Formats: sequence, structure tokens, C-alpha cells
Amino acid sequence: MKFDVDGGDFVPVMHADLKHINHRLLNLARNQSRDIRDGLEKQGVRIIEGSGRLLDSHTIEVLTADGSETVEADTILLAVGAHPREPGNGPAGR
Repeated sequence: MKFDVDGGDFVPVMHADLKHINHRLLNLARNQSRDIRDGLEKQGVRIIEGSGRLLDSHTIEVLTADGSETVEADTILLAVGAHPREPGNGPAGR
């Protein structure tokens, strides 16, 4: 955002560059995700990207780009992600 004087009458006018703001927010989100991932990996957490299903409370089956893998662990963290809602779909779009 920047503040400007409008036409010399000294009335402050605020301008927001939404493209710049959006770009900055997306970069911050990417950096935060990378920092979280790096921190987890430094703690010995194995991150597997793919689609999976729970077989029981300590076992998952994961379908990755390289094939299928069964993993057993004491603790399993599922990060399911999110997708933006399109306008007009569901209660928030009404």
C-alpha cells in the first residue's frame, strides 16, 4: 500500500496493489510451508506425498508417483490440504 496526495489538495488517498499483495502472500505461504517441512525433516519425520488410506491405527497404504507403499508407525500425521471454494458453490457462496 502507498499513500499519495490527490491532485495537490493534500487529501490522502490510499492505493493498494492487489497483484503485489497477492504475490507477497503466496510467497509467505510457500516459505512458511517450506520452513515447516524442513523443521519436521530435521526432527526425523518422514514425509510421503501421495494419496493414502488408513489400514489400521498404526498402518497406512500410500499411493505415490512411484507406486504403492505400506507404512507402519507409532504416530501418523495426515495433512489433507485444502482447496479453494468456487463462488456460488455451497453455503458460503449464497
